[in-house]
Amino acid sequence: MRRKYLLHLEPFRESHLAQLQSLINCHLGSVVPGWALSSHFISSHLGRNPGQYVTDPWVIERRTLCALERGRLLGAVHLVRYGSGPEVGGDFQRAGEIAWFLAWPPSPPGRYLFPYSFAESAEALLRAALAQLDEWSVTKQYASEDLWLPALDGVPDQWPHVAEAIAAVGFQPSPEAEEIVRFGLLASVPEPSRPPVSGVDLRRRTAETFVRFSAMLGQDEIAFCEWSLDLGSGGDVQALAAWAEVADLWVKDDWRNRGLGSWLVQSASALLRRGGYERVILAVSPERERSGAARFYDRLGWSVLTRLQRGHARPAVPAEG
Repeated sequence: MRRKYLLHLEPFRESHLAQLQSLINCHLGSVVPGWALSSHFISSHLGRNPGQYVTDPWVIERRTLCALERGRLLGAVHLVRYGSGPEVGGDFQRAGEIAWFLAWPPSPPGRYLFPYSFAESAEALLRAALAQLDEWSVTKQYASEDLWLPALDGVPDQWPHVAEAIAAVGFQPSPEAEEIVRFGLLASVPEPSRPPVSGVDLRRRTAETFVRFSAMLGQDEIAFCEWSLDLGSGGDVQALAAWAEVADLWVKDDWRNRGLGSWLVQSASALLRRGGYERVILAVSPERERSGAARFYDRLGWSVLTRLQRGHARPAVPAEG
């Protein structure tokens, strides 16, 4: 009874920020060594998520809960509630989401003078989260583990305690949404040679939120490679300043297996190196891995970093009215 009394939940306060930062950065670092978020970045993103410019404006309510025991923050969960207006996408109308949930895993016996309630805190947080979703009367319940950084929107292999905790309260991932995350050095990519197809030119241009490197045959775009280059959010995330993300790589069916994909990646990597970029990250579907992407990226020296469980959902009771 005494331990249950000491463990308690409360809304996030600024006094929790240092410990929340430690919790988040330890989890991030276990997936991508060197990745970390500043306390200012974390606190500013609890109130809004500017990187999600499509879905974030649909959010009408947010809440962050923390589990504490003897002054130590053992876990936290961030919830969002989506509206029901016509501007809200169908899958998000009247939905509630665990935007992210993190908790320290159980520690080995005897590590601390006073044992902490690690497992109990995770369960208490998630039960409170479900109670909040029920209070909001949402008709759909999701869990996304979106910590605002590229290619890590999901539960990685390195967080089995998180996967087990959300599964225990009924959230199940979508097998179709699974992703494989790869990373590597741009320095491992050879310098580009001549175009592998006669008459092909390289064109670089802005495409939505990406930089697109295109293989052009006359006016016909026969292949392209898109890169996201502002992973550091304009300097707000210094740890990602030298990182780039491969957002897409496509080759027209009639022009596959002619070296165009390799030539585009080599050409882009050479330019990015001169611009100060050093590392690359990308997410690949299991289907694309099996169909040849694994061999392609292995040749570039970009190895598998983790696997992500994604698309977690839990049945919700339909709301009345």
